[in-house]
Amino acid sequence: MSKNVVVIGAGIIGLSTALRIVEEYDNVSIVIIADTFLNQTTSYGSGGLWEPYQIAGTPDEKINQWGKKAFEHFLSIYHSADCAKAGVQLLQAYQLLKANENVPVPSWSDIVFNFQELDNNDLKKMNLSDKFCKGYTFGTLIIEQKSYLQYVTDILLATNKVKFIQKKLERLDDIPSVLASNHANFNSIDAIVNCTGLGAYSLLNDNSMYPIRGQVIRVKAPWMNSVYFFGTSYIIPNVDSVVLGGTAQKGDWNTTTSLEDTQKILNDIYDVFPSLTQAKIETIWAGLRPGRTPLRLDSEHVTINNKPIKVVHCYGHGGSGITLGYGCANEIVVDHLAAIFKSNNSRNKILSKL
Repeated sequence: MSKNVVVIGAGIIGLSTALRIVEEYDNVSIVIIADTFLNQTTSYGSGGLWEPYQIAGTPDEKINQWGKKAFEHFLSIYHSADCAKAGVQLLQAYQLLKANENVPVPSWSDIVFNFQELDNNDLKKMNLSDKFCKGYTFGTLIIEQKSYLQYVTDILLATNKVKFIQKKLERLDDIPSVLASNHANFNSIDAIVNCTGLGAYSLLNDNSMYPIRGQVIRVKAPWMNSVYFFGTSYIIPNVDSVVLGGTAQKGDWNTTTSLEDTQKILNDIYDVFPSLTQAKIETIWAGLRPGRTPLRLDSEHVTINNKPIKVVHCYGHGGSGITLGYGCANEIVVDHLAAIFKSNNSRNKILSKL
């Protein structure tokens, strides 16, 4: 007997969750309910870099567990025929620091490739010693979201097990009526997975949620093929453009681009890499990362329409949705949904003996 799961949200967390479920189980049907898809999502506008970022209060042990699983997933795609279709690149990254800046070796340094600390001699060789004197470098993965979100969506559609419904839920109690209007029966649903990101602020009245506003500029600069971080700035090459950032404005709900932010981002980056003054600006975008201290991944039983049902919550990934999403999705499948599917498998084994 097939199990039926509702996933709320279609950003990187919701799609990763649906993907991990169909990878694990054959006997499943999924309904994804979301108010935004693909290029309307916050995920779509991100730089796509694998690196834990803006993820306050979540233990390093969990970040590294989830992050490693995601890194391995993207690396397997990189080494497959689907690499270009999924928008996965392997690039060298450089964190550049001034004398008064101290950044400890990150706990995730053994997940990425060839992590090395940089000294002043290294910066001299890079012709950057006039501004920076130390730092570190490593190889990491960039997953361009305009490609990857479509890639996962295509996989889900090809299974014929996943249905998409575009609707904004005001509360969990709206799910039965939304399903009914799309010829689906809530009574057949076995579990709900809430991947609404910042939407959990209103959906669940979770006042622990807060926006972390990010503004980025995409430019045409094919000569720029390494990732750089310095001060509040970052440069992340994607396949057809280079992402220049950025801002991390906690508590700011404004999704309109700011001329002041644009000028600061460009001026700070031009000061270090003057070649980018010649890069054509393609787009300027602002979005709201879903902040929470800590990230929430747990489950509870609630009653909806007089039916007790398991709800798994997975949201509040800050700037680390891509970095952690697939790993969190794996934990959802292994630790929170397995019992539901196991009960079905146990019943099938009993029936096969009769």
